[in-house]
Amino acid sequence: MHSDPLCRDISDSCRQTIAPGSSVLLAISGGADSVAMFHLLLGLKQELAFSRLGIAHVNHGLRSQESNAEEHFVSSLAENAAVPFHCKHLCGKHMDDPALEEWARKERYSFFRKTMKEKGYDYCATAHTADDQAETVLMRLARGTGIKGLRGILPVREDNIVRPMLAISRQRIEKWLAEQGHQFHIDRSNDDTRFRRNMIRHTVLPALSRNNPVAIDHIAQIAAQAHSTWAVISERINNWIIKNVVEYETNTFTVKKQGFSDTYCAQESLAELFRRKSISLARRHIAGITRNSTKISGTWLLPGKWHYFPEKEHIIFSKGPLPEQIQRHFCYTLSFPGSFVFEDRGVNLAAKILDAGTNAAYTKSDNFTVFLDAHLVPEIVEYRTLEKDDIFRPLGYHCSMHAVKYLKNRKLDTAMRNSATVIAAKDNRIIWIPGMQISDDFRITAKTTSILKISFKKVP
Repeated sequence: MHSDPLCRDISDSCRQTIAPGSSVLLAISGGADSVAMFHLLLGLKQELAFSRLGIAHVNHGLRSQESNAEEHFVSSLAENAAVPFHCKHLCGKHMDDPALEEWARKERYSFFRKTMKEKGYDYCATAHTADDQAETVLMRLARGTGIKGLRGILPVREDNIVRPMLAISRQRIEKWLAEQGHQFHIDRSNDDTRFRRNMIRHTVLPALSRNNPVAIDHIAQIAAQAHSTWAVISERINNWIIKNVVEYETNTFTVKKQGFSDTYCAQESLAELFRRKSISLARRHIAGITRNSTKISGTWLLPGKWHYFPEKEHIIFSKGPLPEQIQRHFCYTLSFPGSFVFEDRGVNLAAKILDAGTNAAYTKSDNFTVFLDAHLVPEIVEYRTLEKDDIFRPLGYHCSMHAVKYLKNRKLDTAMRNSATVIAAKDNRIIWIPGMQISDDFRITAKTTSILKISFKKVP
């Protein structure tokens, strides 16, 4: 039995994730967490019956001399311990490049997997801690996630990447390093709060911990509970997908509406289905599909040029050009202000905010450029087909009427009425029929302090 509690905890973790007699590649950056993992697993090598250890290090080439110093430090650890040292040099990126974090992560894991395969390692251990787990869970919560996403960093992945320190706090690790007298490098880029993880690490988590010192542990526990929960519900989700999804071809599939009777399972199953198909959707898209599952017409746009359109018993999902029979029906969700291009509709929309006192010509609307009270228009609106049940209160009218009747009164023929489109709130209140009229409910008044200017332009 270990007298050192940290050694005991790491040993217990490894016994659950790494088979005896295995060879383990250690991902060592040179920072406190990975250096602690190196010393701990090196000391436990015989007890855990590891056949051999090796070190993998990635020099990202982002901090010049600091990166090279870290590489030298880690290679010295390997040399002193007489274990193989595997190093990968990256280049071509700078600290201010967009999506730098994701690029670096993909490059690291690609290198780890390649080294495992070529050098015959059974596992690769990374030094993720409870703090890393809490940061990951909070980032996923912020962007919208379900039970699967709440699992955060997995203790062991299908590709044999393991995280033996996932239940250990960074504070406990740094205390152990100080007690043992082990040196490590400090990566100053970890203080750069331009990166989302660093922002959460240096602002959000400290604020939570000031009110509750064990907040990080609690968040990590939620991730562990989500991991156990997902193991239970994943079979149910697989059965939902098998029962309700009909495959046609690579870019088309159909979901049976009967599956939406179980709302929670439907949403989690859709999220899993889209992950499997590499369709990048946020939770708001999935909520929208669930909400629209009761409809029997219309078309909605999804990221990556995907569309979906409900029918009587199914919802059809398709990538690329829409089938000819449903091209007329569509619905796009917009966030004002902003600029939007709808290539399949031949339309450009642009919306911006103006101060009420800066534009004397705003009343000169031609109904292709209109001016509305910005505080009355919702931030999220829809650009969609005019539907036969739409209600509209035209500018200057004292009461509402069917929009189709309004267009008939304006002497529009059937073809023109069928091709009419609207800007509407999500509760179906029509804000504007482009080319025709705005709603009186959103007009500018003497109380208006901020104006929303919207321009509608047909393009070839």
